[in-house]
Amino acid sequence: MGVRKVVGRSIKKKFNVKQWAGADQVVENANLIKQVVHDVFGKNKKKSKTFHSFEDAVDYYKLSPAALNKRRKNSLYSAITYSVGSFLILVYVIYLFSHLLLLGSLTALILSAVAALLGYREHFTFFQLTERRLKASFKEWLQFAISRRGWSL
Repeated sequence: MGVRKVVGRSIKKKFNVKQWAGADQVVENANLIKQVVHDVFGKNKKKSKTFHSFEDAVDYYKLSPAALNKRRKNSLYSAITYSVGSFLILVYVIYLFSHLLLLGSLTALILSAVAALLGYREHFTFFQLTERRLKASFKEWLQFAISRRGWSL
């Protein structure tokens, strides 16, 4: 019996198909993916705080007027930087397109759109901090952006 047991174990070690295929790693990776999907798409247990007024948000985050003014200036400078960058990339798109480099021009066009969206986001933040209110519409922001005070401190 002892010889049979030793030979059986050695054969199992040599011909362990489960280990060759990496079944343990596959199961481990599947569990990891399942956990990540659950973390990303699972129900959020914490409810986000909704504010009814700008002053409620300022009180909740304990922001001083100096901090609000600094954030307002940073938002405007960021919006200007992103807008200029988006325009320059758009000029580069026209250059690439004129030389029939279609894939490069498409990539640069997408990059220009991303820069423009980031500029919009920062300018919308500037608008909310300047007007000291939340939940503004796109139309209200557009009227503010077109006016002279939309681009000045």
